[in-house]
Amino acid sequence: MASLKKIGFFWGEEKITLVEFKKNTPLQVVTSPLGSKTNISSPFSSNLTEDIQITAILQKMLQENRMTDGSFNISLPIKEIILRSFIIPFVKPEDMQNAIKFEAKKYLPIDIQDLTFVFYSTPFTENKTKRLQIIFFAVRKELLERYERIFNQVNAVITYGEPCMVSLTKVLLFKKEISPTDHLAFLILDKHFGRICFIDKGIPQFIREFSISSQFPSEEDKDTIETLNLKVVNEVENSFDFYARQFSGERIEQMLVAAEEEPQNLFNALETELKLKLRKVSPVATMGALGSGVEGRNSDMDTIYAMGACIDPLLESVSGFNFFKDKSVKSNFKGDFGQILKSYKEVVFVFLICVIALVGVNVFFQVQFKFAQKQYDQLSSKQGSFLNVPMESIQSESKDNTDKLTAYKNIRTKSDMALILLRVSSHLPKGSWLKDLKVAYNQADPNDAHVSIDMQGDVLGEDPNEEIAVVNQIFSDFKEDKELSRFIKSVSLVTLNREDYHGDQVTGFNIHCS
Repeated sequence: MASLKKIGFFWGEEKITLVEFKKNTPLQVVTSPLGSKTNISSPFSSNLTEDIQITAILQKMLQENRMTDGSFNISLPIKEIILRSFIIPFVKPEDMQNAIKFEAKKYLPIDIQDLTFVFYSTPFTENKTKRLQIIFFAVRKELLERYERIFNQVNAVITYGEPCMVSLTKVLLFKKEISPTDHLAFLILDKHFGRICFIDKGIPQFIREFSISSQFPSEEDKDTIETLNLKVVNEVENSFDFYARQFSGERIEQMLVAAEEEPQNLFNALETELKLKLRKVSPVATMGALGSGVEGRNSDMDTIYAMGACIDPLLESVSGFNFFKDKSVKSNFKGDFGQILKSYKEVVFVFLICVIALVGVNVFFQVQFKFAQKQYDQLSSKQGSFLNVPMESIQSESKDNTDKLTAYKNIRTKSDMALILLRVSSHLPKGSWLKDLKVAYNQADPNDAHVSIDMQGDVLGEDPNEEIAVVNQIFSDFKEDKELSRFIKSVSLVTLNREDYHGDQVTGFNIHCS
């Protein structure tokens, strides 16, 4: 029986947020700050190193808060999402996927084959011609694979994943901050940036980000406050202009504003310039009891995103944005026997063509069979006493002889294996050990002294960063070993992962030399 619990997950810029749900009721909120990132000059400054750190943090959060079961629903940050809107001709549901792929290629910076996408379509009529307005969300497949890889490390499976602005919309609908028929804008102001999202009937249609001051000014600094207010108002007006050019529809009458620290008079300036009905929204008030478990204002929106990923949508239109499910549209066509009868002439014609084709194929195979029988009789007369020897035996013996001859030609008369093994063992410091070591010469050329080396091992230490440093040293020692350079040309780190070894967390590695 499937668990009734859901765990919302959001990976923000500064922290990871988990929200545990049961029957649309939040049970607890857990946040954990992210550690410092690896130095970009290090050869280990990559997603692989960061994945290990995130996996360790996530595993600790789950264990300490006893989140042992439940399906994981993730909300993807907007920086990872590609959002586009475009119009396509009206097509049947079964043809919509291909039509969207064809049109989306014009608006995407990368190959659509590298993306997973979801969409929402709205039919409309323009100049007496039916068309479809498409709201298109896409994310890189490698990002989804990265999330799945991290969750697999903690024995968890992702069942649902959506854009964070869809999660936000679901929360606003669930908490009745907006209604299903509203056409509005939502403005989020942080210390470093602003983000405005235009929502129509529960569907995010257009999102724009803009930078603002590195920090909000104090109330005493009136000149800086007025400058910041003017910048925010101008950016919001530009966003409305972009939206109006891309979408034609009813005028937006209201805008929700969520700000960590609202500069003095900003709210009044927005109302005056935009001539809209503005309403302040507090994430803490929106979350209700959830707000008390979150430290710091910066986590408010992160918690809303994680919360929204778990909420059952009130509108069916908001339920189709799962990146972890095949979104192919199935045809709703049901066959009409009356229509089939009307086209009986075409059915009879196709039937006759098939009969003629079957007769032709039968005649062709009869001719081929007689020709093959004649060849068989001629070959049998030539084989004589070898006629009853199985062909498999002849082929097997021929292959064995060929393999033996090749092996004799490629016998190696000199080996440096002892020196290679000695150099390999000299680069393993205290706290590290090998689980698997494979050293092989090039069998095709007995005069080639180069070898390939595959090593799998573990490093045990008190801190994951220290373990990574040990692997880094092993990796560097192999690259700089002049003795080994006579036998290998390149050294690469294939994998780096956290593993459980008899109750201890170790860092596993796989190094390939060739």
